[in-house]
Amino acid sequence: MMGGRLGDSIGVREEVIQKACKLSMKAHEKSPGKPYVHEKNRGPTEAFFAFPGSWAVEDWYSRRPFGEIKVDVSKFPSMKSVGNDETALVNEAFSRRFEELLSRSSLATEVEKAMSDRKQIVFAGHSSGGPMAILASIWFFEKYIRFNHYQIPPFCLTFGSPLAGNHIFSHA
Repeated sequence: MMGGRLGDSIGVREEVIQKACKLSMKAHEKSPGKPYVHEKNRGPTEAFFAFPGSWAVEDWYSRRPFGEIKVDVSKFPSMKSVGNDETALVNEAFSRRFEELLSRSSLATEVEKAMSDRKQIVFAGHSSGGPMAILASIWFFEKYIRFNHYQIPPFCLTFGSPLAGNHIFSHA
């Protein structure tokens, strides 16, 4: 059995984990109508974006069993198996919710503002907010890290999150 503190074992400061958890719960419990909670001007190094869970059926369920669809590789080109070129699968309801989040909120603008301030981006979510944090992290990698537009990789911290995709999704 491994001892020590969680932050030490995953390379994240404890206060970052605690803040991400606190904001995730705030987003889930107190801000369910907002697409995310963004903590501005909180310390010199991190910018937190926490996504709420949802009680709406359409945010969890799609027409098919398990609700899986192929990832949109035009937006997430790295979400393919290297060995056999198979596209990763993602929960359709989570994918749809994230697409709406990107197109209907100021998330991209807020992230770019935090980047201009040289902050480390922290995406977090509780329950079904977890897949939003995961998809936001992948989006960030694809848009900014992959093409060397930003050198500070994001953190993604989820709490009680369901699976967002299949085995290819988790390995891509």
